[in-house]
Amino acid sequence: MMGKTKHTLYDEAETILDRYAEYVVNRVLTFNEAVDILLASKKVINFFDKEEIEAVISFELQKGHTVQ
Repeated sequence: MMGKTKHTLYDEAETILDRYAEYVVNRVLTFNEAVDILLASKKVINFFDKEEIEAVISFELQKGHTVQ
């Protein structure tokens, strides 16, 4: 039971991270704003550290989008 709950929480954290990466790609937020918001999220930082958050957002930006 604990494993399933942890998996569900991980999925939720990943969804939040993906949503904020999309916000950066679509220029709703800056890279730094998104990182700061995600670092303030206990759901996210339970599974991802700052370097991982930055890597995910950077990856999304490199998939055909550029930062200006």
